[in-house]
Amino acid sequence: MKSNMRKRLNLWHANKRAKWKDVSIMREYRILNKKCESEVKNAVKEYEKDIANNAKKNPKLVYSYMNSKKAIKDTIRALNDEKGKRVEDPCEIVKILNNQFKSVFEKDNDKIPDVSSVRERVIEANHKSGEFDWGNVTDIDTGVIFNKLKNLNEFKAFGVDGVSNAVLKNCAESFVKPLKMIFDKSLKTGEVPKEWKEANVTPLFKKGNKLERSNYRPVLLTSSVCKVFNVRNQLSETKYEIYAIKRADNAKSTWICP
Repeated sequence: MKSNMRKRLNLWHANKRAKWKDVSIMREYRILNKKCESEVKNAVKEYEKDIANNAKKNPKLVYSYMNSKKAIKDTIRALNDEKGKRVEDPCEIVKILNNQFKSVFEKDNDKIPDVSSVRERVIEANHKSGEFDWGNVTDIDTGVIFNKLKNLNEFKAFGVDGVSNAVLKNCAESFVKPLKMIFDKSLKTGEVPKEWKEANVTPLFKKGNKLERSNYRPVLLTSSVCKVFNVRNQLSETKYEIYAIKRADNAKSTWICP
């Protein structure tokens, strides 16, 4: 198809140079033009068929293709500021939404909680619970990390750190050891990497007046590596308690603990 498209373009230029007076070139161009249009239609049909067949595996591609066909794009063109004045400047709209989202975040009080009494209960609960054994609290089993990497959805978008799920999944064996070192370090110190505290924020309209900033909620696209380390569904409540407290102490207003 690409070769025919190039030939059609060359014939178009040839017709232009001949001022569309050469009958033979014009006839050849029209025949090839119809052929190219037919090939494009067939290619689109095959592409849409592939999207439909992979809809369950990659639903984001379906919605992305549907949104690309929309005549009206869902962009925020205007918002009312704190004084009720209509604002249309994109930079000002970003500031308004940023202030709105920050106002609903919990602020850090700069106080480090005492978790020494919790540590023993965490270790004890780890041995009793068979829900999902991470090994020692500060020594995560490499097999668990490997399985979580292999179960990642490679079609999911990545966060601020730029590490995609496809890379993590396909290179899981190479990532297990360095990720284990990072995870163990995080559990021991209660600190998390800077990139884990950051996220790409997209405002999502809920309902009501589209000019009201309170009618938008933030959708955060966080680090894929951090999602691998999301312990809420893997650890017992007691074990999660110690890590949630330590992690919340390090999180800033730009990050919400899962």
